[in-house]
Amino acid sequence: MRTIKARLKSLSLVDSKIKSKRLEIASLRSGILTAVQYTDEPRGGSQKNSSEELNARIIDKTEEIYQEIERIYDDRDRMVKAIDNLKDPLQSQILRLKYVNGYSWSKIKRELPMFAESTIFEYHSKGLQNLEKVTEFLE
Repeated sequence: MRTIKARLKSLSLVDSKIKSKRLEIASLRSGILTAVQYTDEPRGGSQKNSSEELNARIIDKTEEIYQEIERIYDDRDRMVKAIDNLKDPLQSQILRLKYVNGYSWSKIKRELPMFAESTIFEYHSKGLQNLEKVTEFLE
């Protein structure tokens, strides 16, 4: 089981991971072979249709990748909902800015100028603790 902080850090990588998976799908699809052209020439000794087998494997792998993408989105949605459902709105906002939006600490401070940096860090820490309690039930 990954720690809450590791799960939160992975949120910022979701878009890049999905993009990479989609590129992999495009690459696989480009390798799908078109239908075989039949001629009057006699067939060789092999009865296997390797093009068909290769295409089937590509289609299976593509389906696996789509399922992975779906799992990534589901995990992301659960974490974002857990962040949004924290009872303290400031904890929720700080965690959302940091992990969902990928803001740096200085950008969070600019976004929340009415709060001292120490207050932001304190609410971040408390938010992580509260999120840990909530997400235990999501596993």
